[in-house]
Amino acid sequence: MIAVSICILGILLLLLQSIYFPIIAKYNTYTISKDSIPYVQYSYKRILAFWITFFLLALLCFIPIIKQVSIVRLLYSYFDAPSFLAIILICIACIKKVLLPYIQINHNMLYVYNIQFNVYCAYVLFLYGSIFYGGVLGFVEYDIYHLAILWQGIIGFIILISLYICSSAIGILGLLALILFYLFGSENVSFLESFICPYLWLYCASFIILKSCVYCYHILVKS
Repeated sequence: MIAVSICILGILLLLLQSIYFPIIAKYNTYTISKDSIPYVQYSYKRILAFWITFFLLALLCFIPIIKQVSIVRLLYSYFDAPSFLAIILICIACIKKVLLPYIQINHNMLYVYNIQFNVYCAYVLFLYGSIFYGGVLGFVEYDIYHLAILWQGIIGFIILISLYICSSAIGILGLLALILFYLFGSENVSFLESFICPYLWLYCASFIILKSCVYCYHILVKS
């Protein structure tokens, strides 16, 4: 449940940051230099309100309020633990949106700021998750979860290469997720779950729908 807690706290940070600090939240480019990173000074009252709200909402997530069960435990009971890749992506997003605009940037941190999760990565993970969970639940014929370890290794290699082609940074993070799985993962779980989880699959589906709507909107406006 620790992984679920990390993801919930990270999502809370991102949501509250977009509410309390909208200028930084809207800032997004594909190639960012050291001089172009925004530095915005907000009042101490707003920063204090941000952290007070965060701690109160975080406390609500851990207090048993739904049939004597906390929100964290409820999510864990339905969707299990998030994948290592999902945890890494949330941590990267929190560093980019919450921490970096307020600290002195060096060239190493600049690489972190330029990591972008694009729609092509979302398509890869969404398709992979659909096949993966479809096979487990019996919706599709191919159950890759119970394949021999050799075939699982080939599938994992294809996923990593596909992510790297879509975004080299995300591909490297996928490799990091695989390494973390071998260091801290459960023996009863397939390493293929280091790349996908219900949380990340739902996010990719939402991301694709949102991007598709924006794309269709721009086409309609231009026409």
